[in-house]
Amino acid sequence: MRLIASALAVAATLSFLAAGCGSSQSAEEKWAGSVCSSVADWQDQIKKSTDNIKSQIQSPSVGMVGTIKGEISSAVDATDKLASDLKANGPPNTEGSNEAKQQLEAFASQLQSTATKAKDSLDSLSGSTSLSDLASKLGPLAPELEALSTNAKSTLNSVSASGSKLKKGFHDASACKQFQ
Repeated sequence: MRLIASALAVAATLSFLAAGCGSSQSAEEKWAGSVCSSVADWQDQIKKSTDNIKSQIQSPSVGMVGTIKGEISSAVDATDKLASDLKANGPPNTEGSNEAKQQLEAFASQLQSTATKAKDSLDSLSGSTSLSDLASKLGPLAPELEALSTNAKSTLNSVSASGSKLKKGFHDASACKQFQ
């Protein structure tokens, strides 16, 4: 009887330990996944908005300026949200976390600067803005948004290289696979 009780106790302990092993994410992986998800959502919105703007310009129609302004507004909102998310979601306290935080805050500042320029350009447009005025005021934003999208990937790579645990977190997080 004691042998059976001991065997059951050992089996229960091994089952408990096995259930906890490998199934939980580290703090670094959870954080990296959150950062990568935020960046991916932002990139998706930027791509959607730029694709819709290109489509509007290629096939002009009544109300086109309003539609383009709406798409730019959506891109600005997504950019503001990403900047806010990056600043609010600090890395776990581990090797390289201070460096990672500084890199993300610098990127967030770039995002906010571009969003402010876009808002100012958008605010300067009237309802009767011509296509040529629209292009001259908003055209310079396109290269800045493209540069930010490229910078997002390089920033994530730099952040992941800040420390060995952060690197593992970015490597293990499924949301970060697209940036590797």
